[in-house]
This record gives sequence, structure tokens and C-alpha cells, in this order.
Amino acid sequence: MRLSILLLLTACKGPGADEVSSRRLTPTEYNHAVRDLLAVDPGDEDVIVLESGDDPDDEDFDAAWPWVFPGDIEIGGFEGMAEGQVASSYLVEQHQQAAGHFAEIIVASDAFWACAPSELDDADLAACTKASIRRFAARAWRRPLTEAEDARLMAFLENSVRAWGFTSGAQLVVQGVLLSPQFVYRLEAAATEDDRKAERREHAAFQRASRLSFLLWDSMPDPILFEAAAIGRLDDPDDIDAQVGRMLADPRTRQAVVHFHEQWLDIDAVYSSNADMDAYLDRYLPDLEQVYDEDEPLFHEEMEEQWSYFLISLRAGMVMEARKFVEYTVFDGGGRLRDLLTDTRGYVTEATHEEGLDIGTADLYGVSPDDLIDGDSETVELFDGNFTFQLRVRAAELPADQRAGVLTLGATLAGQAHPVHPAPILRGVHLLERMGCQTIGQPPDGAAGSAPADSLDAESTNRERVETVTQSPECIGCHQQINPPGFAFENFDSLGGWRDTDNGLPVDASGTLILDGQELGSFEGAPELAALLAQSRTVHDCYARTWAEYAVGTELDPSDPTLVDIQDRFWAAEGDILALLADIATSDLVVN
Repeated sequence: MRLSILLLLTACKGPGADEVSSRRLTPTEYNHAVRDLLAVDPGDEDVIVLESGDDPDDEDFDAAWPWVFPGDIEIGGFEGMAEGQVASSYLVEQHQQAAGHFAEIIVASDAFWACAPSELDDADLAACTKASIRRFAARAWRRPLTEAEDARLMAFLENSVRAWGFTSGAQLVVQGVLLSPQFVYRLEAAATEDDRKAERREHAAFQRASRLSFLLWDSMPDPILFEAAAIGRLDDPDDIDAQVGRMLADPRTRQAVVHFHEQWLDIDAVYSSNADMDAYLDRYLPDLEQVYDEDEPLFHEEMEEQWSYFLISLRAGMVMEARKFVEYTVFDGGGRLRDLLTDTRGYVTEATHEEGLDIGTADLYGVSPDDLIDGDSETVELFDGNFTFQLRVRAAELPADQRAGVLTLGATLAGQAHPVHPAPILRGVHLLERMGCQTIGQPPDGAAGSAPADSLDAESTNRERVETVTQSPECIGCHQQINPPGFAFENFDSLGGWRDTDNGLPVDASGTLILDGQELGSFEGAPELAALLAQSRTVHDCYARTWAEYAVGTELDPSDPTLVDIQDRFWAAEGDILALLADIATSDLVVN
């Protein structure tokens, strides 16, 4: 019975549902919207218990957040792009489970209730529950309810309460609201001048509010933005500018901007990195062999276990370093694209495993204690499902002759590497696609089989081996662009550590950068390459285009006049990132 009622509710049409454009909330947006809807700490024990069985201490009451959904198919590395949002039966099942899971949290959410339920008699509680559902649904659907929607919700609530009681009945309706397309999708009525579509035009301000909030916060509008939409203060450009300025100062913008850059740089790829123990143990854990007796039969197995601990903490630390670098650089540092590409103020991780293994990235990055910057650090506890790690991430001045900006972050380098050797082709393609918006074609058949072996007994240097296998006529056309920027990072091994030699020979990290068919200059190593990128109009245009496409959830025509104007202003503003966000947020791409 519950399921049939839910299906009836989710099948109902909102205003203009016959002609809408839609994007599904990404896993990030869904969880942030639930967080802001319920405004409850899932670990908070100070909760309202309305009926037996709703005790948060009960083993069946699980208020865990966030919910782990299957991800979108990434387009250009990004979630939330319309082309990548493919539905599946498993995704629908996960949405149903998530809705039921979060509906339970209303017993602990002051943000849900329009009263203090435990202090009311049945009559007053009924009125309070109706008011609470109405408010919740309007916030969840990010616009006022229609009369028809209100009537359906109230009928649904009355039937549910009659069958299951106040708490379970309210939870069932909340579950239905969270399952509805009005919540799961960002539905937008088509623009029209037809007077019969007046109801749709009334919702335009609320649609605009949602576009702003999901762009700048990865979440739903807050009460101030809802109020501005309701009273017509999102129609005038000056009013929109004021709201955007307010929103950019909100901490949620920091989180959203960091999330964008995590996707742009493919930071999560570091979690799949698996540096080979035999290749790197002596360098990064030289004292580990003294811990174990080499004659014991489990010696190598224990070593592998310790190496696994090392990689787990290293990856997590590198992700934290990348996040903190982006946040500081955009909001507290120079705030320009060139700073993201060239700044040498970075972060290092100190990790302690519960069994006493102390590791970190300072040695990896060539940072001494004198290079650490006081006053900027963060300590977190990492639990990998088996063991606990303490991670402390500290600001540091990185060696300027070795590292510069996001492309030499540990996560960026380790995420684009093979287990034994660096991967100049992966790194080169990554740079061209993300920094230059270039489309690199698929390699010819059999190319993977001819790639240099990623083995300890490889001869010559990594660069020489790659050059040898990419000189054929069918390969050279692409690789004359791919190889040079990839070779710029040959000083960095598979973990992102610095090296001067490769296979006993000096590393050659020189090359000439070609972007969009234009030669931008020669370089010796990653910092000089980063400087060329920071001065490039192509790179600035690509970055602005990437943000704009992320905002609208689809690819844009490079000649689109609005996009071209945004790119021109971004270049004139010397790559001011927050000014770019404000420009996109107030452009026709978002507000119209």
C-alpha cells in the first residue's frame, strides 16, 4: 500500500510538467539539499521521540549522511551534465532507499517541524503536521505549491496518519516528497509569451533562485533567496547582483568551488593509484624492513600490509592538500587563475597510523620543517573500514624550482601515473583536455599493446621509451602535442615525489607547448610550463568555458555570444575567479 501511494504521488505533474527541461540532482546536490532541508546533525542525540520505535538509539535508526548514490556518467570529468544522466533501475532503487532513510530524520529535525510536537495534543499536532509538511514540500520543491499539489499532499497525509500514526504518516509523506520528480529533478518550465502559461512565469523567479544556489552552493536556495524570489527581488539585475555577492561570501561557495576543481583536475583519480611497493619502498619507507624479521614466512605479506596503510593515508592526505590549496588560493590567496597554476604555497600531510606508523608528504615534496607555515593546519581522523589514521595537513612553502600550482599537487601527479613509472601520455592528455579544452582522439588499434612496459627492468629512460613508441606516422600527429606537456612532469615519480634521475640518467623535462594549434613557448620542467599556461588566453578561455558549461549542464557552442563575452571579461579581469563566477551567475546563461 505504501509503495502504491508513493508511486501515485511521484507520478503527479507539477506546473508545466508536460513541457520542461530537467537535470537530475547530482549525488552532491541531493545530499546538500537534504542537509539544508533538515538542518540536523545526524549524530545529534538531542532528538524528539514522538512514538515508540522512533528512538535514534535503536539499532534500526540510522541517520548516516551523506547517502552514497551511483555517480553520473562524467562528461569532461564532471557530474551533473545532462548527457551523462542516464537512469537505471538501481538508481531508482537507491533514490527510494535514500528517501525512506532521510524521512526518518524528521523526528530529530527542528527545521522540519513548525511546532514542538511532543508538547501538543492530537488536534494541535494534526494542524502542526500539516503545516510542517506544507513548508517542507515547498522548500524541497523549491517553489510554492499549487492548490492541486497542496490538496493531494494533505489527502495523502491524512490517509497515512490514519493508517500509521502521526510520525510514521508524516515520514511516509516526506518520503514521497523526496521521491518526487519535483525534488529529484531541477524542473524548469519552458519560456513562453502565452498568457495561458502565466502560472509558469510566476515560478520563473524561483527557478532563477535554484539556478543560482545550485551553481554557487551545490544546494537548494536558503530562506533569504526564497524570500527574494517570492517578493519579486530576483527580477532586477541589481537585486540579482546583491544576492550573488551575498552568496559568494557564504561558506557553501567555498565548498562548491572546491568541488568543481576536484572534478576539473580529476583529483579522485588518486584513489585508484597503486604505486608499486618494490619500486618505491626503499625510497619512501626505508626503515620499514627493520620492523620485521625477514626470515619469517609472513615477512612480505606484512610488508605489503604496511605499504597499503602508507598508500591509504597518502591518498587521503593528498586529496585534503588539493582541497585546501584550491580553497586558500581562490578565496584567501591571489584568487586568479594564474595563482591556481603557479602558486608555490601548498600543503603537506603528517599521518599517524594507530599501530604507530608515521608517514607524510613533506619528504615527498622536498619540504623541511623551516618551510612549514604556522597557523594554517587541519587535523582529521580517517577510518578505512579496518584501521584508524590521524591526518594533519599543514601549509608549507614548496620548492619553487620544483612545484607550481595545481598541476604539481601530489593528487594530480599520483592520479595520472602508472604503478612503476610516471605516465607522460596520461599527464599530457589530462593537461590538454582540462587546460586547453582540446579533444584528443582515440589511439589507433593496437596502441596499448605497443606501450612501454611498466616494469622494474625497463631499459633507458621513461621519456626515451615513450618517444620510441610514439614516432610512427599514425601516432606522431597527436603525440607531438601530447608528449611535450607530459614530459614536463618527468621529474615526478608515480607518487609525485621529485627525482633528478631516471634509470641512472638525468631527467629531461624540456619541451615546447602547443595549444589549439599555436606554439606558446618552450619550457624546462613543470614550473616553466605552468608559467606558460598562466599567460595563455586559450587556457583562460577554456577555464571560463568549463565553468559556464558546468553551470548549465551541457556543452556550449564556442561561438555563443554570451560565452564569448564572459571569456572576454574574464581575460580583462586577469583571471579573477570569483568575478568569473559572479559574471556567469548573473549572465543570460543562468538568470534568463
